[in-house]
Amino acid sequence: MYEVLVGIQGISIVVLFLMIFHIWEQYNCKEQMYLIMSLVCVLINLFGYLMEMLSQNMEMAIASTKVSYLGKCFLGWFMFMFIVKFCEYHVPKAFSRTLLYIHLIIFIIVFTCDRHNLYYTDIKFSTDMFPHIETKNGIVYYINMAIMIFYALAIPYVCFYTYAKLRYYRDRIEYFILGCIGILQYAGIAIYFTKVFEPYDITYLSFFVSIILLAVLVYRYKTFDMVDYAKNSIVEELNQPVIVFNVNLRILYTNSIAKKIFPGVETYSVYALDMLKKYLVSVKENYLKDGRYYEPSLSQIYDRKKLSGYILIFTDITEHIKKNVELVEKVEKQNTELEIIQKKIIISFANMIELRDDVTGHHVKRTSAYVKILVEKLMEKKIYSNILTEEYAEEVVQAAPLHDIGKIAIDDSILKKPGKLTSEEFQKIKEHSSIGGHMLEEILQEVDSNDYLTIAKDMAYYHHERWDGSGYPLGLSGENIPLCARIMAIADVFDALTSKRTYKEAMPYDEAFEVIRISAGSHFDPLLVETFLEAREKIMSIKEE
Repeated sequence: MYEVLVGIQGISIVVLFLMIFHIWEQYNCKEQMYLIMSLVCVLINLFGYLMEMLSQNMEMAIASTKVSYLGKCFLGWFMFMFIVKFCEYHVPKAFSRTLLYIHLIIFIIVFTCDRHNLYYTDIKFSTDMFPHIETKNGIVYYINMAIMIFYALAIPYVCFYTYAKLRYYRDRIEYFILGCIGILQYAGIAIYFTKVFEPYDITYLSFFVSIILLAVLVYRYKTFDMVDYAKNSIVEELNQPVIVFNVNLRILYTNSIAKKIFPGVETYSVYALDMLKKYLVSVKENYLKDGRYYEPSLSQIYDRKKLSGYILIFTDITEHIKKNVELVEKVEKQNTELEIIQKKIIISFANMIELRDDVTGHHVKRTSAYVKILVEKLMEKKIYSNILTEEYAEEVVQAAPLHDIGKIAIDDSILKKPGKLTSEEFQKIKEHSSIGGHMLEEILQEVDSNDYLTIAKDMAYYHHERWDGSGYPLGLSGENIPLCARIMAIADVFDALTSKRTYKEAMPYDEAFEVIRISAGSHFDPLLVETFLEAREKIMSIKEE
């Protein structure tokens, strides 16, 4: 049994040497330093205990214990600092330094244990089963045990806290495993106090197993490798934010500007991670911070042919966007000015047409005003809200003056006839809706897209259609008639009823509203009639201007 235990100690030392050498070759960072020092502490601890097992006398056994405690005293501190850095958990520097000083004091007391009874009150050399020392413990020994118990609780807490904080990410299981490894490391202490394996100190083996599992876990998730590959592709001094992730979306590296632009990325805040994960899924959306625009670009990192992580870079495109915005604003301003001029020309043209019809020209303004009142009332009541958007409503009002544009092709003898039209003359004047619709349709063929002209075409073409299908030119009915034409029909008829013409007197307002009311469901859309009547006061105010 003695030879087996010595063999275990020797093999453990060799394995630790190889593991330290492997991690030493990886990217140099604080996590790597703390992990290597933890491995070194376990190595010294095992080596000292092996010396104790091979000792021939009391002096050699005590010297071996001192060597062993050179590693054991500082192992807990280095392990704790590694976990804190790995999990990005904030610990005040004053607290960590105080702990380090306490470990240093304990080591000095252990190193001089043969000169006082602070750590051991009694020391005996025994060769039972294998050479070792038997001790009775002093007050400093129990202080050291209390600190180790603190680590036994603190290390799993930090790991499980980080795991719980990021529980929405399925691939954060390494923090849970890390917490379990932290528990295993100090479980050996509890087993040691049961004296099941006496005189062998099982804590040495538990330290070895846990530190090897920890190193394997780090290797499995390529904690240091990934940063090394990334550092070959980027420079710390870049003026763009750079963030490196492993395949499990754990942040491995952020340059200084990334830490400023993405607050919380260093402390692993849920907000920062959620926001950054969005850019890993879709990099189309620019990021705005402090008035600056950053365009994300995502690159994949491969270790040989295996996907190992990602580099997310944000390029400052603020100046480019400003120039684009200025250019767009300039073009929009020019387009707006051109559009205003065009619409003024069109309205003037529509007024000229109305004058040919022996009307003062106010018909165009009044019908447009009625259309606007009716449209606003419909939007207020949310009637036909699926069609009547703000943009659509604005275009309807602006296109209203063109509803009779087809009259330009009607002979003056018919338009200005003072008496009643013959059936042939009426058929001729009815053609103005088709003529107007075709005119605007031809104009539309010359442009890529113009909602204004499309609505104007529909109003010119269909404003004489009737809800019951008895209108012209196509005999459309119900909602097959475009909404803009149905709105125009009510405004056009109401103004025609209440306006004086050469062949008739103006109808009183009450009678005109009554005509509109009884025409609901036959001539007009019932919902539009109801809304039009509710806006009676506003409509009459237009008529009285």
